[in-house]
Order: sequence, then structure tokens, then C-alpha cells
Amino acid sequence: MSHTDTAKFISFASPKGGVGKSTSCLAIAGALIAAGEKVRIIDFDQTETIWRWYSDSPTAKAIPNLTVEKGPTENLGAYITDLYDTATD
Repeated sequence: MSHTDTAKFISFASPKGGVGKSTSCLAIAGALIAAGEKVRIIDFDQTETIWRWYSDSPTAKAIPNLTVEKGPTENLGAYITDLYDTATD
């Protein structure tokens, strides 16, 4: 895997619960981190599964190159546009 100056976006979406969105996200995030990449997870899921795991776990917060945050509930379009326009790594 080569390091570049541009961010890559991977999204997981399904209207159905229990299909493995959070599990898949964390598995790919772990593989990217193991390869030396920086990973930023923005959890938009109503259940906030990844956000709750991260915010409740001191071990998760200690993972190098991992950032997890909750996605906004308002002005989503502007948030995504700004994220895309300003993302560099």
C-alpha cells in the first residue's frame, strides 16, 4: 500500500441492522492502521456502535493513527462537502 497526500473515503451503508457494517468498518480500519495508514472513522449510524465502543474504551483511544467521531445530525451536505474539500490524509 502506498502512502499518498490525498485522502481516500470508504463508506458502509445499509438500511438494515445487523449486516456487519460496523464489523466490516473496524476490520478494514485495523488492516489500514496495521499498514501504517491514518484512519478517521465518522460514525453516522443511529446506534453509534463504533462511537460508543471508542468513547467507552481507553484501549481504543490508545490505538495509534485512529480517530473516531460522531457525524453531525444537521447540515450533513455541507459537512461532507467540507470534509471532502479539506481532507489530506
